[in-house]
Amino acid sequence: MRRLQALCLTCLFVTTSGLGMAQIVPRAPVVKIAAGTTPNILPDPTGVYAGAAIVMLQGQSGTFNQQWRIQIKAQSCAECAPGEYFIYGTNYDGCLYSSGVEERGGVYGFVSPTGNTVGLELFAINCPFVNPTNFRANVSGSNSFAGDEFGGSFGQVPGTAVTIKNGVLAGRFSGRDCFGQQITADVNLQRQSGAVATGCTSLAGTYNGTFANSCGGNGSGTITISQSGCDFSAYLTLLNGGLEGTMTSSTTAMVSLNDPCSVGIPTGSLNVAPNGTITGTYSATSRGGSGCCPAGPISGSFAATRQ
Repeated sequence: MRRLQALCLTCLFVTTSGLGMAQIVPRAPVVKIAAGTTPNILPDPTGVYAGAAIVMLQGQSGTFNQQWRIQIKAQSCAECAPGEYFIYGTNYDGCLYSSGVEERGGVYGFVSPTGNTVGLELFAINCPFVNPTNFRANVSGSNSFAGDEFGGSFGQVPGTAVTIKNGVLAGRFSGRDCFGQQITADVNLQRQSGAVATGCTSLAGTYNGTFANSCGGNGSGTITISQSGCDFSAYLTLLNGGLEGTMTSSTTAMVSLNDPCSVGIPTGSLNVAPNGTITGTYSATSRGGSGCCPAGPISGSFAATRQ
């Protein structure tokens, strides 16, 4: 399978109105509703949806079959109409790269009372990990940033509108992956029985960080962590690479490093102290060479204190 890049989406809602001088607008007739009737509105769509995604990447022929997972969690919304749902604070797992890296990020948008109009944005929170050399590159000739994808008519590529009905999330997402390449995905995701969309403690913020490894390397610097839902990431200047992680409890997380000196993807864990200080460890296999530890197994540790 080729080096697929993932997606993220952003919804643009534009309302236009024209008011002419001395213009008379006829009043719409009043439609009577029979007593005792209620609108046929969609039940709460909260849940975890998983299934097939047919993915197309600009410049490559053919399509790629992937497995995607999107969490939907309806949030309180004082201004929402009955049956209208506001979505944020959960995560998605998108395209899997040949390197073993998977795009992950946040979900944001709305669902209409009928489920026929769904404006969802998928924004890749882990672009610093997927593409650490240029993770915030603006897409040439576009107003979209890499790692943003949108559903239906809000996306960059026309396609079937996204709907959530009868336990199925289906339609087209399109935008730019973490490498700035145009991507589309036609999804058909089923709500998973018993799976629950959850929220997590946020580590987002700027920290003073230090690191050390078993071959004598060490250093310090500023680290900025971005987070959506349970997923977070940061660019590590000290390592010239990126970090991604997923909270596993209010005080623990599993992490992975995209380190140019390592063979494969180093993994580790971190802990969060009551005062917000983060400490962690990881293990890796060095590929050796200039600026890297000698080839072979290494271990490392890191710490970060919020500014």
